[in-house]
Amino acid sequence: MKKKWAIAITYLLLIHSLSSFSFGNSKIEIFYGFDKTIHFIEYFLLTLFFWKPMCHFFNRTSKNIISLGIFLFSALNGLLDEYHQEFVYGRTSSYSDMLADVIGSGCSIFYLRFTHKNNSFSNTKYEEILESN
Repeated sequence: MKKKWAIAITYLLLIHSLSSFSFGNSKIEIFYGFDKTIHFIEYFLLTLFFWKPMCHFFNRTSKNIISLGIFLFSALNGLLDEYHQEFVYGRTSSYSDMLADVIGSGCSIFYLRFTHKNNSFSNTKYEEILESN
């Protein structure tokens, strides 16, 4: 489980460290909205990487609470990342980038909730049923 935490935290640090670099006037625009797509994918993956370690760490907490916590954590990181970019020379902050971050995180939560159908408690519910028989 330490490996999953390491991956999640390393990815979070990567997001914030890449925001410190200015790429000058190089506007790489493969298609309209490419920048927003990158933000969406970035925070979709951030939420995805934090899902397993958080569910393992808070194994007696409902998936609804874990989902809300991870979503708020990712959204806050998107806000902080955009705020940080305001102070980096050559970078700008935008509400649309932050919105793409939040939507990416939200879509990741929906994906995780539909692929992990157990909405009550993680393994404790199953263990209680086995022990009662």
